[in-house]
Amino acid sequence: MEIGLIGALFILSAWVYETYRALEKGERLNIKFVLVYLVGNILLTYHAITINDIVFTILNGGIAVMSLVELDLALRHRTKKEKKA
Repeated sequence: MEIGLIGALFILSAWVYETYRALEKGERLNIKFVLVYLVGNILLTYHAITINDIVFTILNGGIAVMSLVELDLALRHRTKKEKKA
């Protein structure tokens, strides 16, 4: 299980870094991509919980949170852009 947890931490840290980088540069991911990814991730998290797989519960739950942050930022950016127009 330790190797799986290490892998999950690598993947999760990549998402955290990418979200942080996007915040600094003011970049946003495509909203449709984030929505589809988020739904898939929530389903995978639910599946991981039902089979009692702690590694994938942590990984998918963490990435779902990061996807929610990306979605929030994308929607705020879109709203701000529409108000300027």
